[in-house]
Amino acid sequence: MKSLIMVFNLMTVLCLAGCNGVAGPEHGDPYLVLKGKITNESQVETPENTRVALLWINENPDPLKPHSILKVSQETEINSEFPSFFQLSVNELPPAAAMMVLSELEDELPEGRSVALGAIVVYHDGNDNNELDLLEEEATESADTVLGSPEGLLVVYLEGEPFEIEDEGNTLRVESGFNLLQLSNETAENVCRLANEACEQQAANLDEIDVCFDDLTDCLDEVSAQNPPVSLPLDSEIIINLTSDPHLTSMLCQASGLEGSGGSGPEHFRFDPSDPSTFDPDNWPEGMQIFCKEDGLEFEYHYAVDQGTLCYDSEIAGSGSMAWREGETLPDFWPCEVP
Repeated sequence: MKSLIMVFNLMTVLCLAGCNGVAGPEHGDPYLVLKGKITNESQVETPENTRVALLWINENPDPLKPHSILKVSQETEINSEFPSFFQLSVNELPPAAAMMVLSELEDELPEGRSVALGAIVVYHDGNDNNELDLLEEEATESADTVLGSPEGLLVVYLEGEPFEIEDEGNTLRVESGFNLLQLSNETAENVCRLANEACEQQAANLDEIDVCFDDLTDCLDEVSAQNPPVSLPLDSEIIINLTSDPHLTSMLCQASGLEGSGGSGPEHFRFDPSDPSTFDPDNWPEGMQIFCKEDGLEFEYHYAVDQGTLCYDSEIAGSGSMAWREGETLPDFWPCEVP
């Protein structure tokens, strides 16, 4: 059942949050009450009208809109003094459109069961309409700003019989009804990514950049092994530390995902003898790395440029080499010294 954990972890990459156990309304009681504490260790500016909301997210309801956010559930306003404590009552079950059939997500997953995935967010209600405004995929700005979300926490609602997931010797049980699952350690994962960025900046050639990527993969695997997913009691205190990370607002996108691109299409940079403008350093991709060979007559280059929007995270990346014939006059742009 490792594939379901991969599905859950995909949602936490998109900054989701969550819950464990069975709950149901009795005598008018809510299905679930989420309680937590909001801290502001980074001293993030928090204007008036800061709120907490629960989102239900369908991993793929429409092939043209992956990771669609389907509904905002109950939400509540909090004060701007920290630590601030909140209590969020869930009085409705996830909408039918939010339910995902497990066996359709992965063939290995059990049949006869469906799940909904939820995210808790702290946000500033920028237009004072007392609700979290979702974003269309073409949006270039957002009325509301997400200020925080619980690290690696995911709300899961299961319809059907409970089941267990085996992952690297660990067992995760998903109960019927609401579940609170602690999945990834985002702080440790971010340390891996920062180390990878530093490694690439210090790389001396393309082979070393490949080694940096391998090290990143190993680091993330180790973090995952040391922090296996666990179920938490429904009454666990949920800790949310506010952050100024602008990527959090992408949680409001009704269609969001990771888009990557590579190769040598027209949007990519390459040195072209028939186009002198490619020899002008002012036209090179920002931050392009140059790796000179010992003879100074050849160099390798590598670049990675973020071209994301609010709802899509995309990157244009490329690499290659450039050589000059020995004995011929080097052009003015030549970045390497010849011994």
